[in-house]
Amino acid sequence: MPDMSPNTRFMATGIGSVPFQDIEGTCRDICRLTPSMPFWPQFVQRSYWEDMIIQYSEGLPLLTVNTGQRSLSVLHSADREAELVAFYERFLSDEIDSFSLSREVAPGLYTLIDSVKQAGEACGPYIKGQTVGPVTFAAGVKGPDGKPILHDPELSEAMTKGLAIKALWQATMLAASGKKPVIFLDEPYLSGFGSAFSPIQRHEVIDMLQTVIHYLKEHCDALIGIHCCGNTDWSMVLETGVDIVNFDAVEFMDHFLLYKESVL
Repeated sequence: MPDMSPNTRFMATGIGSVPFQDIEGTCRDICRLTPSMPFWPQFVQRSYWEDMIIQYSEGLPLLTVNTGQRSLSVLHSADREAELVAFYERFLSDEIDSFSLSREVAPGLYTLIDSVKQAGEACGPYIKGQTVGPVTFAAGVKGPDGKPILHDPELSEAMTKGLAIKALWQATMLAASGKKPVIFLDEPYLSGFGSAFSPIQRHEVIDMLQTVIHYLKEHCDALIGIHCCGNTDWSMVLETGVDIVNFDAVEFMDHFLLYKESVL
């Protein structure tokens, strides 16, 4: 892992999801309690649109939200090829605004940025955002056949690149606050990696994560983190070249230290 500046060590921040519904009050509290690296909150109790997978679906091709089941799936479309071509035209043209998070699905993002700007030097030098990671996203979205799109290389690749450019849009928004952005890829699905039920190989996980990490590194000045709330193959995570790894040190420190050669 890269050598971090001393002033980032033991800096407090948050994962993202909060149990509250008061948007402005929560953002004020975040700036007060985690001033060095405030994070924008996801109000999961406010709306299913703030579910970690559904929230990042705007602008991505072929997706539909099932409001009754609160799930995300791929449409069975005869125009799949045309929609993917249109997506890649936007992606390759760097049309980042077409991959934005709207205020309706991410009010905490916009309110937190305003709060940080108002706080001035009382906040910073960092500001944290997050996105669902590409592996968790592809595992949580079902294709027309009912299987996760992890089984569909074409769709999985498109969604990974879509999440990358959406994260770039987010980093650009966060940078407008005058602070350095920190973008986390949230990957709870990696907690099950290596089990008999995991349909993805180690090199595929690394490739998907590196696609997002390298894209961000090439297009913006941001620190990139990966969050996994359970245990996983930490050497695999570290091999991606990520700047920050967030894990549960209370429950899994002993497991994490099994990979001391990778950590150190």
